[in-house]
Amino acid sequence: SCRSLEREIKPLWRISSFSALTQGLTETGHDDSSEKKETADTRPVILKDFPRGAGAGDFFHSIFEDLDFAASEKTIKLAVADKLSAFGFGPSAWSSTVTQAVIQILLTPITIGEQSFCLKDIKDDARLNELEFHFKVNRFSMEKLIQTFETGSSPALRAYAGYLRQPASQHALNQVLDGFIKGFVDLVFRLKDKWYIIDYKSNFLGETYGHYHQTAMTDTMR
Repeated sequence: SCRSLEREIKPLWRISSFSALTQGLTETGHDDSSEKKETADTRPVILKDFPRGAGAGDFFHSIFEDLDFAASEKTIKLAVADKLSAFGFGPSAWSSTVTQAVIQILLTPITIGEQSFCLKDIKDDARLNELEFHFKVNRFSMEKLIQTFETGSSPALRAYAGYLRQPASQHALNQVLDGFIKGFVDLVFRLKDKWYIIDYKSNFLGETYGHYHQTAMTDTMR
């Protein structure tokens, strides 16, 4: 008869992703008192009634991946109609609403340090959309990454380190990876001799702009 295998075979080399390494972690709640202070804006979000879920996220990602940010309103409306049809939402019901939402997003000011701009300022030839990456790692471990975050100067990184130390992550913390980390970056672009990385998010946090304050968005993005 055949002998049975009784010991664990550990792969010497493999490809993984950050999402795979953090799989199983849950979001932590934010301070309600902070939320109460920052939800004074009761204006309704233009997309508050739009269907939610992974399909909606893929739909909006696809729009911004293919759209020229400097396009005219007419061009944006045609692009939105095509995407609505392609993703099964039907162009007639949502075309105007989504078009206006996209225009609002393109014109929303983004301030980083002393630099202020909006997506509409980014030229098409200065963009890298859905940039795929593979980088080699030797003896990579989540524990070492967390320690780096814990000793950093950024409060946000130190808080994220605590999130990664959830009990559910103990298995990942003990793993050592030789091989490659892979993934995609939604948008990499150059503006005024600086490079920026953007990760698109379409999470529903509430029906008014007041629900999208900094604390709520930070907690959700973890």
